[in-house]
Amino acid sequence: MKQILKFAFPMILTHFGTHLMGFVDLYFVGRVSSVQTGAVGVGTSVWIWFLLFGIGLMAGLEYLAAMAYGEKDYKKQHEYLTQALVLSLILALSFTLILYVGTNFYSTFKIHPEVIGPATSYTRLVAWSLLPTYWFYIFRIYLTLIGKAYYPIVVLLIGNILNGFMDYFFIFGKVGTQIYGATGVAWATLISRIFMASALIICWLYWDRKGNRYFFKYPWRIYKARMQTVIQAGLPIALRMVFESGVFAVSVMLAARFSPRELAIHEIALNLISMVFLFPLGLSSAIAILMGQAFGQKKAAEALEFGRIGFSFGTKIGILIGLVFLIFAEPILSLFTKDLYVIQAGKKVVWLAAFHQLLDGIQIIGVGALRGLGNTRDPMIYHLIGNWFIGFPCSLFFSFSRLQGVEGLWIGLTIGTASVTLATYLKWKQQAATYSNLCSTD
Repeated sequence: MKQILKFAFPMILTHFGTHLMGFVDLYFVGRVSSVQTGAVGVGTSVWIWFLLFGIGLMAGLEYLAAMAYGEKDYKKQHEYLTQALVLSLILALSFTLILYVGTNFYSTFKIHPEVIGPATSYTRLVAWSLLPTYWFYIFRIYLTLIGKAYYPIVVLLIGNILNGFMDYFFIFGKVGTQIYGATGVAWATLISRIFMASALIICWLYWDRKGNRYFFKYPWRIYKARMQTVIQAGLPIALRMVFESGVFAVSVMLAARFSPRELAIHEIALNLISMVFLFPLGLSSAIAILMGQAFGQKKAAEALEFGRIGFSFGTKIGILIGLVFLIFAEPILSLFTKDLYVIQAGKKVVWLAAFHQLLDGIQIIGVGALRGLGNTRDPMIYHLIGNWFIGFPCSLFFSFSRLQGVEGLWIGLTIGTASVTLATYLKWKQQAATYSNLCSTD
């Protein structure tokens, strides 16, 4: 447990710092209008697909680099790093172009007319933050592996302060006479992400050179075999993240068909579960890394124990967070809006989100445990089926056929997540039992 928390705590703080930016953005833009809040929600629901696909593709490094680190093969680590940087550059440039052009089709989704303009401006500008976000994520993984996990935390702290100042100046038009609203959020995001990526790269270069590791010792070039390995390990993770988050992105588009107030409720609830999701997400990453290192050191029994402990601890954390949501729903909503209708109508949605985050936390820990076993394919399949063939139809049914609006969307999302959680846990039990039997035989 101590080893898991040693790795998980910095990751949780890192994820928390990243998502805190979204909370601060929502806090400031919510003071402008529900239309601007909805515009940020719509834009985020689109660009998040591309952000998560790239991060997911790089997530395979957690297992690959951890294995190489456990084997003390620093040359292999360097090769994985260079391929990830090249791959992320290609992705970021391609996705930015797609997002810029794709905003022309916002009107086809029947989004509320008031929201389309600011949503378009927000999306086109925030798309440029994809590359610095990818690189921040890559170098965070490598700094964590060499025991310098506190550097991303410090950088994120400064980045959040910078983002808050930029939000204040841009959203409320302090740099001019015009209120920038959602566009101001995009400017703040872009500036802070560029700063964070640059700072982390400098930290990495300093410690790598000081430790005489490998960054300056081996040539920079494309290694076809390593590139293929990174893609093979990361693609199922990327698709899983897209399948999982994609259904939430589409749910925002569906909520945008209701009133701006309903859309604002949905956006606040999504940000709430995104924030608390960081705790099990940090545990999941820590479990994957520790299991990878343990397997690299030929300690299979120890690797399995990391997975078992993670499930137990993550479930307890999820129950505690759910109780907080249930008891303090109204005060939490009041943090993000002054609209009394949004506060009162949003309480039921927050209560649904309380149960959803418990299930979601358990499944993401299972994803980390399975990744530690080298299995990234099955979680991808579970998210495709659970979210899109079960959860999404249920959301459509309860929100439109039963006319329950945003509440109906969340009922469907929760049903889909429950199916994914069950499938992921059962798969972990099966594979863990198989590995245990192999360890006993050996």
